[in-house]
Amino acid sequence: MRRKQGSPGTQEPCARETQEPGARGAHERVGAPATEATLDVAPDSLRLVLIDPLDAPRKALAGQLATHLGAAVLTESPTVEAALDTLDPDTPPHWDAVLVSVSDDHAARAAIVRLRDRQSDLPILLMLASGRTQGGSWPSGVTAVTRPVRLATLAAALKALVAERTPADRGTFDLGPFRCDPAGRTLVDRAGGRTLSLTEKEAAILECLHAAAASVSRDALMATVWDYASGVTSHTLETHIHRLRRKIEADPRQPTLLLKDSTGYRLRG
Repeated sequence: MRRKQGSPGTQEPCARETQEPGARGAHERVGAPATEATLDVAPDSLRLVLIDPLDAPRKALAGQLATHLGAAVLTESPTVEAALDTLDPDTPPHWDAVLVSVSDDHAARAAIVRLRDRQSDLPILLMLASGRTQGGSWPSGVTAVTRPVRLATLAAALKALVAERTPADRGTFDLGPFRCDPAGRTLVDRAGGRTLSLTEKEAAILECLHAAAASVSRDALMATVWDYASGVTSHTLETHIHRLRRKIEADPRQPTLLLKDSTGYRLRG
């Protein structure tokens, strides 16, 4: 899904040149479901959500952002509600930032309220309709650009928005003898300083279980970590759990940190 860079001297494309929707805001329900595409995921990739009711501009911008940001997991959605419908209602989203196309200030503020209701510190980049100003006061962690906007400008604004979140905001926590950093995908032995690397899915599993602070069912874990991707089965989950236990448990055959009970998996309290 990557696009080739333009030849030298080619004018940089704008993120949006098409006509805006009329009265329809990004918070209104449109029927089409959200879709997720994995684009050469790198260790430092971002999990982004791109919300725009217009299919063609949304898909074009998704590809352009993938090129500009190097690698990302992009969830495309026509509406805020459709994006939220992909989440387990009892599990916090694992999104690094949301880009949302809005037709006016009312739609912008409605989108902020709905998204922040699920993740209070979620970085949000508003893409305002052409002719709209960036005036007004936005909450912390929310910024706005007015279309048309150059991709370099849009990518820089997005990176700056995500960078405002500190490691503490990204949810490091203690797990037995380790300090777990899901965002950095590391486990650090607090006593000896040894660092273990986590895969993207291993980090997501630990983050999900920590956020739940209770048992999480297999279905909920697969929905959160894999979004029920094609080919994912309970065996896939069991394999990742086994590999995680080999990393964190003194004896993987008798786990004391990553536990299983009648309802699902949980971390030791």
